[in-house]
Amino acid sequence: MSTHRWTKASFHHLSDKLLRIIEENDTYKVAFGFDKGDIGSVLTGGKKTIEHHRAITRKLFLMPSETGWTVDDLIPLGIVVKNWVSR
Repeated sequence: MSTHRWTKASFHHLSDKLLRIIEENDTYKVAFGFDKGDIGSVLTGGKKTIEHHRAITRKLFLMPSETGWTVDDLIPLGIVVKNWVSR
């Protein structure tokens, strides 16, 4: 999966789900530099950004019955998530 597919209509639901995952987690908002609002102090849990990308990747893609992706796809999909969040 390359980054250009995020813009295809058939992948819009993944972009929406990615944003929802980040918006619902204050730690992710802080880790990726999003506005955390008025929630007080939040830490990133001592994890590196790539660890957060992989955690999000698990939530976003690893539903084999729905997507066909598996744990073996975690690293390349984590890079896809990292690239999309960085945009």
